Amino acid sequence: MLAALGRKPAWLAGAIVILVGVTHRSLLFFAHKEDLDRLIAASPDWYSYQHLPMALLRDHLLRALAILQQTPPVSNLLVGLALKWYSWPGGVAYALIALQAVVSLLAAATLVHLVAVLYPGRPVLWTIVGLVFVLNTDLVVLEYNSFGQTLYGPLAMLLVLIIVDRLVALRDTGRLGCAVAAGAATGLLALTRATWSFFALPAMLLAGVLGRGRRAAGALAFAAPILVLQGGWALKNQIVYGVFSPATSTWGGMHAIAGLNAAGLHDKFTRFVHDRVGAAEGYPAWAADFARGDPTAVDRIPAEVRARDRAVERASGFANPLPNTLFFRTFCAVGQRAFIAFVLTYPRTMLEKWRRAYGVFWQPIANYGRMFVDLFAVSNRIIRPFDFVDIAEQLARGTLPDTAYVVVPGPPRRFVPISLYTLRWAEVPLLVLNLIGVHLLLPLLTAALLVRWVGGLGGVVDRRRLAALVVAVAAYGYLAGLVNLIETAENMRYRLEVEPVIWVITLICVTELAALARATARAVAASARRPGDTASQ
Repeated sequence: MLAALGRKPAWLAGAIVILVGVTHRSLLFFAHKEDLDRLIAASPDWYSYQHLPMALLRDHLLRALAILQQTPPVSNLLVGLALKWYSWPGGVAYALIALQAVVSLLAAATLVHLVAVLYPGRPVLWTIVGLVFVLNTDLVVLEYNSFGQTLYGPLAMLLVLIIVDRLVALRDTGRLGCAVAAGAATGLLALTRATWSFFALPAMLLAGVLGRGRRAAGALAFAAPILVLQGGWALKNQIVYGVFSPATSTWGGMHAIAGLNAAGLHDKFTRFVHDRVGAAEGYPAWAADFARGDPTAVDRIPAEVRARDRAVERASGFANPLPNTLFFRTFCAVGQRAFIAFVLTYPRTMLEKWRRAYGVFWQPIANYGRMFVDLFAVSNRIIRPFDFVDIAEQLARGTLPDTAYVVVPGPPRRFVPISLYTLRWAEVPLLVLNLIGVHLLLPLLTAALLVRWVGGLGGVVDRRRLAALVVAVAAYGYLAGLVNLIETAENMRYRLEVEPVIWVITLICVTELAALARATARAVAASARRPGDTASQ
């Protein structure tokens, strides 16, 4: 009974956050419904190419999912259901935007629960964190982006939070059910965002470490749903296309090369491909001929590839879109192999490319609103997030926080200033705090913990928070390391997937460094008193 009473404040905080979020999103939607309808009318054919063609998802959803390989299935399934149940384009847009808002609210509630577990007895802290998160311009802008069709980003954000939450619960309780839940979230994560296709291994190691004396059982319980979900999807693709891979997208090479092009490395990579692939260093003959400039070489892709594609089309009963074919997969695989060889050959070039992409990664997520179709946008004045002097000068001039706009379709496209009724005043300080938290406070806390460990000092640091920090850093490091190696132009959008995790990292670093500072001050004061005590005796 006492435990149940102790959980009530957390449920109440979560309920407050959800109520505020529902009210805010509803009022915002109805206030700008006419603007949204106008934008939909101006872009009636806007459809995310990451999904299979709408006719396939609407009319042949199950068979389309059976042959799907180009991108993960979760968002294809949800978009397909929306296409079946609602009218195109307006009804589908309303449904997907509403679904994104629901996912954001669930993520906020999960964040409240995680903070409540890490900081028991502080309901004001839980509620404030949840409210600041849900009343966030970044979330609102992304919820309306592409008329809600990029819902895989918010879904990944929610699943990453669940993984952190359940692995912390595993550390606390040792219950294998927590490991199973974390594993299920990890499997669904890979089926939602292909970027996370290889996160299962580090996450499984963490599940084993946090298993409280049942490490092997914890790791196995964690792995079981991943084998069913991600492994089952890979097995399905092997049966259909004859290729087994844990990656839940076949476009890896295409995305990698697009990232190089956006980084200004097109010519260097083209020369590299011509020299290496053109020299047929273990590459298929058709790929070598293509690299030498023969456009007809793609027609010499092995006959069994085309035969398999024809068999898939006969079995499904409809034409398989080119980007989803084994032919396209084979072509992208060569590009991916060439990209990996380029990375290994030019590590300094790729480190510089990564550094530049990482700067984009830390721009305000709402900056993405201007890149494609979106109802809302901001003025995008922070393009160098690590330039604190520039940010301070803009704050002093009053040009920050960014102005929020509703987008009015053109031509020319117009940006009309509005209020999104989000906590704009908190967003710039929060961005700066998170930058400091990840890049300064986290290394400081790590160094302090290492010093205490080497010195044989214990206590002070909360073990539960330390476990949460390790899992959160693993998720952040995985995404930041991989996505900035591959992508270049729109990386701020990917940070959404770990944004609440970044908040958790910063919060833990601030509180634990403060605890260490207090402990150090007490130790110094105690040692200063000892000589005086001895002299007086």
